[in-house]
Amino acid sequence: MTDILARIITEKRRVIPSSVLDSNYVPRPFLHKNNFQVIAEIKRGSPSLGLVAPDLSIEETLRRYESLGVSAVSVLTEEAYFYGSLKDLELARSMTKLPLLRKDFMVDVFQISESKYCGADAMLIIMAAFEDEIVPRQLMAESRRLGLSVLTEVHNKVELERALSIGAEIIGVNNRDLHCFKTDINVSLELVKYIPDDIIKVTESGIKTVEDLRRLRDAGYNAALIGEAFLNVEGFDEVIQQL
Repeated sequence: MTDILARIITEKRRVIPSSVLDSNYVPRPFLHKNNFQVIAEIKRGSPSLGLVAPDLSIEETLRRYESLGVSAVSVLTEEAYFYGSLKDLELARSMTKLPLLRKDFMVDVFQISESKYCGADAMLIIMAAFEDEIVPRQLMAESRRLGLSVLTEVHNKVELERALSIGAEIIGVNNRDLHCFKTDINVSLELVKYIPDDIIKVTESGIKTVEDLRRLRDAGYNAALIGEAFLNVEGFDEVIQQL
């Protein structure tokens, strides 16, 4: 585990409340395999970018994404390093009918109830955050119990095998190297060979051009999760419209 990831996980464990929430919210279906989909991200910054969109408007961002016809929205809720919050998720839920992914570092089953309570339809398990499969398996089971979809994120073949061992049905391949934060879509192009056909496949990070998207789609991916390109790639909306 990298130093930055270890710090995030330590901080996340420190702020988890002990109570259990409940919600009557019925999660929406997250992804499917019928056509190539885009998950657009509500993101103010990251450890690699810093804070780049401090005045980001949830309402305006959602209106932009809806006009582009995206299939789902990822909402960053990690505060210390990604400048998000659960309030962003709650606001997004009140403003759109699109399915929402809570993008955060999940380390305790309480966060699953918390995610549903705040309006998430899906949550994230990052295999790199765990040394074994005990907690990821618990997170997966609790998510299914509450009706939430799970995007299980991997960076390499070892993590992919671990994700499959806990019953992952949606695999996200992150093209970002956690050691240096560089991105390379060849990570996705290589790992897709080892993902079973019945798994919904999502490529994440480093996607900047329509050529990138078409290569990944043609390689077998069902969806792309895109955040930074919407923030800092000029004309990226037109890229999405060319799909």
